[in-house]
Amino acid sequence: MGTRLVVVEPQQLVGQALANLLRPCPGVECLGWFAGLAQARGALGKRGGTILVLSVQPPLADGVAAIRRWQGQDPAGAILALTERHEPPLVRRLLDAGAAAVAAKTDPAARFVQAVKDLARSPRRPGAVPRSAQSSAPDSAAEADLTNRQRQILRAVAEGMTSRQMALAFGIAVKTVEAHRHHICRRLRVRSIAALTKYAVREGLTELGP
Repeated sequence: MGTRLVVVEPQQLVGQALANLLRPCPGVECLGWFAGLAQARGALGKRGGTILVLSVQPPLADGVAAIRRWQGQDPAGAILALTERHEPPLVRRLLDAGAAAVAAKTDPAARFVQAVKDLARSPRRPGAVPRSAQSSAPDSAAEADLTNRQRQILRAVAEGMTSRQMALAFGIAVKTVEAHRHHICRRLRVRSIAALTKYAVREGLTELGP
């Protein structure tokens, strides 16, 4: 039995599709789709340490309030905010509110699933993203030591490109891309694609488009 996960999305078709996509995910026990936070909380009961995939709908203030409310009820859990598309100001607001990661419905399915896997693999407690990890930033001084190619890789990761897409774009092997990404993670002291994306957006290294 893996980390329990719930999907909160007002549209049934979308919510059920997301839940079905995540059910085979190793290390995750997907409890299904719910139209609202109250229904999801009722299904979970009092046990915490979950992953919440929260579809953020306009107005943004409602999404921010929902993230903070859920954190108050499940402080050991992690929230993956799901938006219609990537917009840097929106991403920053959601991360500042307490989301552990932000994905968009325009992302490839593989990237969305990988973000969930990253959240489920907490180094301290399965299914929980430590508060220190949410608030701390990668080492900015280390970023200055990255090569130009590694900065290109970092931007491409933040913009949702796969290793194969980066290899084709930069004219290098897939294994070379993966080696660069591993080195970037070590230099910036992060463990996941979600953390790399969060860093790149916050530092203005990428302009995420629609």
